[in-house]
Amino acid sequence: MSSGFQPTPNMSLEQEAIHFRSLALQMQNQSDQALALLAFKNNSVSADPKGFLADWTPGNPCLCSWCGVICSPPGQVHALNFTNAGLIGHLAISISIISLS
Repeated sequence: MSSGFQPTPNMSLEQEAIHFRSLALQMQNQSDQALALLAFKNNSVSADPKGFLADWTPGNPCLCSWCGVICSPPGQVHALNFTNAGLIGHLAISISIISLS
């Protein structure tokens, strides 16, 4: 995953530090969102007969590419779309920690 950090010759050290901190927080938020989505998958989905959530794995860190995950331009989870997914299960309490932007 690319950090997107591209300092410019005109950036001061302070501006670079602020930009880097912002990117680090965004990456941490994406990591937290990925963990919440994986907890949802593991705790709520008892069957996935169509393999809809097959790419929802810790080995696939780009959660915006996960089936059914819709992200906003800065790469934050915006919505989940399980239309025609055929998932079987129940909504666990872990879904409450997913914050959609």
